[in-house]
Amino acid sequence: MPIFQNRLLLWMLYPLEFIYRLIISIRNWLYDHGWRNVQKLPCKVISVGNIVAGGVGKTPVVAFLADYLTQTGAQVAVLTRGYRRKRKGQILLEPKAQLPYSADDIGDEPYLLARRLKDIPIIVDRKRWRGGKLAVDRYKTEICLLDDGFQYRNLFRDLEIVVIDATLSNFKIIRCGN
Repeated sequence: MPIFQNRLLLWMLYPLEFIYRLIISIRNWLYDHGWRNVQKLPCKVISVGNIVAGGVGKTPVVAFLADYLTQTGAQVAVLTRGYRRKRKGQILLEPKAQLPYSADDIGDEPYLLARRLKDIPIIVDRKRWRGGKLAVDRYKTEICLLDDGFQYRNLFRDLEIVVIDATLSNFKIIRCGN
């Protein structure tokens, strides 16, 4: 039986959803009103994220943007946290270097990006502002791309790109402006 068809289970999970929403709302309010610090890097920061759970193609969009921006002459670095990685701490994946880690060590997304973007530094760090500072100091980075950066509120972003699954039947696209 699918989980969402079990009404009893849904009713039991509702209090947990309420608590989660309350915690996230308080956290966002603290950031929105200046009670939590937002770090600013001395470069442009573009965040690529999604608003629904699951893979909707954020990492391929980051790879595309990194390629495109590099072709225009910009110094680009990718910042990622390395979800479910085994190796902790900051990991620098040097451009043009042999990839010394497995996907288990650094996470699926950084591994895929490192194999795809051989000329671009990829920094795996839970604190992405720290990875961005390393990118600017070491590589004179002009643009940092955040892979899955929407929930990471303590880094200022110049641009946020939302990636959606266009096959969702109940999703509506709203056009703003002219």
